Amino acid sequence: MKKLSIILFVSFLFSTGKYGDSFLKIGTSARDIGIGQAIVADMGNASGANVNPASIFGLSSRTLYLLIVNQYGLAEFYSGGIVLPLKNDKYASFNLSGLLVDNIEHRPDLINISSIEQRRDIIRDLFAQGYNSFNNVETAFTTTFVKRFNGTINMGFNYIKYEIPIGINTRLFKKKLHKKEAYGIGFDIGGIYSIGLGDIFNYNWMGKFGFGISMNNQYNPKYIYNMINQLFYNQHISAVCGSRMFNKKNALKGNMPIYKFIGNIFLTKLFNLIFNTKFTDCHTGYWAYNLKKIKRKTFKNCDNKFCFDVDLRINLINQSHLIKEIPIGTYYGTERSSTHLIYAIRFFIKTIINGFFNKK
Repeated sequence: MKKLSIILFVSFLFSTGKYGDSFLKIGTSARDIGIGQAIVADMGNASGANVNPASIFGLSSRTLYLLIVNQYGLAEFYSGGIVLPLKNDKYASFNLSGLLVDNIEHRPDLINISSIEQRRDIIRDLFAQGYNSFNNVETAFTTTFVKRFNGTINMGFNYIKYEIPIGINTRLFKKKLHKKEAYGIGFDIGGIYSIGLGDIFNYNWMGKFGFGISMNNQYNPKYIYNMINQLFYNQHISAVCGSRMFNKKNALKGNMPIYKFIGNIFLTKLFNLIFNTKFTDCHTGYWAYNLKKIKRKTFKNCDNKFCFDVDLRINLINQSHLIKEIPIGTYYGTERSSTHLIYAIRFFIKTIINGFFNKK
């Protein structure tokens, strides 16, 4: 008989914050709330998929979890789901989360009413009948799929085992506020690099070390449909990329850091000058390709790290392929990355070398 593990978390969260689209940041379990952003590298956590989809790897049996949060009686938040270990080092999970803010008073806007008599009548009605109310209801359904890769590292004196689970989330959103409804879809990608410290120091009690990374929210998936249409209806286009800098003010509204904003403008102008192009954003990671027009060799000649899109752009230009830009919005959270400076330096070097020495 297979084991069924049930984890029940009931927590009362006393904090302030924004409702609306950030409701999933409340957390999906007491464990997630307790360890904060460290959850991105947490392994064997059934409820951690909302932060890093790879976190569900390592569970050996089906696991259920449930979170119920009450914020001062003003709002209710719930999150629950199940994790299913599959064959061949694969995992799947399903999560349903929701936020309810009920009995929100509908206060009339008196500022735009110039008539004093009309204002008086509205206030009298409010005293006689009270405020009308409405609810804010937000729901998200998330499916997660994880594949674990493993191997060994030769340290010279011994072999160290490592595990790299990589996962992807697909989220469906529904929001209802007063008389308006909205729907959406989102995707997250995450991974964890895990090694056993006991294999390094020969002490089994030391457990595992995990380093996690998760990418979400920066690029809105609503632009995917437009990108596919560009490729489908224009057979001359080989690739489509999203530009955050079509309208530079929108990039700043999306909280793009100033140093990235200025660096993007400078390096893009340098690229256009060297390759005689007119791109507005040479640093975007939002791409769609027509694989019938681009040869496999073109991809093999590209960098396997952060500069992949730079190499691809240069290779496509040298091969006279047409690249189409579309305007997109973007969002930058409060997280910080040290990879941007390294990427910028490599972009500068690659642009100079390919522009003056390898340009055909």
